[in-house]
Amino acid sequence: PVSAVNSTILDAAQSVDPKPVIMDPLTSDWDFPRAGDNLHPTATGNNVIANYVALALQADGVVPSSKVHTPASVLTALGEAPPVSPAIVVPNGNQPVLLVIGASFAAGVGVDLMPNLAWPAILGQRINYQVVVSADPGAGFINLGDGGLGPFSQLLASVNIATLDPSLVLIQGGHNDQGMNAGAERQAVVSLFQTIRQEAPQARIGLVGFFDT
Repeated sequence: PVSAVNSTILDAAQSVDPKPVIMDPLTSDWDFPRAGDNLHPTATGNNVIANYVALALQADGVVPSSKVHTPASVLTALGEAPPVSPAIVVPNGNQPVLLVIGASFAAGVGVDLMPNLAWPAILGQRINYQVVVSADPGAGFINLGDGGLGPFSQLLASVNIATLDPSLVLIQGGHNDQGMNAGAERQAVVSLFQTIRQEAPQARIGLVGFFDT
């Protein structure tokens, strides 16, 4: 099911955007400390995920290496440690904008839904971007999510992307759509990417896939 959903999402995304930034935690073997549910990341785990994403963006040329401030100790020390608590980024009018659309990992499940401890906020500090998150645990390209705020198209509609003018849009999810009709999944992905391309044509789009089977 994971392989099938991943393939559907990727094929649909690339039919609209030939060069999305693809991040697959499973095949890339992202290792990070997990909370008691053995799925979602702890505070330290969110730091590690933020660093994996930052390095992936650097490798793809989205952000220059000079912009990535990655403490090497966070990548190597996978045991639980005192959490790093970055302040929520305050818009100053000068930083590029990162918009994250996602599910539980983007929403901060594992760190009590505290946005400043979740990986998007930490990533923003790593790459010096202002961060805006629209996420609902359980949401997907089709699934509505635990709070009924989804699917991803609705999470995108809840922010004014044209006014926000993001330089980078990361979509975290897919896991919650396992078992859904592949044709419906494909259409949902295509529609979401088309909306982003129309409303924010300058933005790079990235996909952050499954963290667990």
